[in-house]
Amino acid sequence: MIRTHTAVAGLTTALAISALPALGVAPAAGTAPAPAQVASRVLLDWQSTSIRTIYTENAKPVPVGALYLGFTSLAVGDAVRHTHAGPSAGAAAAAVAAHDVLTEYFPASTAALDADLATSLGTLSGRHLGGAIRVGHNAAARMIAARVGDGRDDPSIVYSRAPGIGVWQPPPTGML
Repeated sequence: MIRTHTAVAGLTTALAISALPALGVAPAAGTAPAPAQVASRVLLDWQSTSIRTIYTENAKPVPVGALYLGFTSLAVGDAVRHTHAGPSAGAAAAAVAAHDVLTEYFPASTAALDADLATSLGTLSGRHLGGAIRVGHNAAARMIAARVGDGRDDPSIVYSRAPGIGVWQPPPTGML
């Protein structure tokens, strides 16, 4: 649990720091946006893409969807931590990691995710993108491998909290 919390906190910090240029500094008229601004946009776009894929296209309820959003965020955080070649490379690694995790768990969204990834990678530039893409694939593969056999789909595991105010209860059988 501590490791998960630390990874999510690290990702949140990385996203916040990388988003600052996009939120506070606009490029001068007639100039291209700085690489950090483009990278920030890619990171924010993949957060939106994750939410769209999990909650809209695949209609997962919040408690279940949060699990997959967590898987995606942790893979992205891992990819960003292992990329040291600048903002474009970090954004490329993050986009690939998010793409790979989402296509693993939501194969019906693969075509849309492939198009999103092509768009993201098309906006980034730099000589280290090939290595960053490999880092993203590896981060996603580690996350996916870590979750194999974790019991999340085991019907013998029964949620047994007593009902009460603020206590989530699963929907009736067949609603998930």
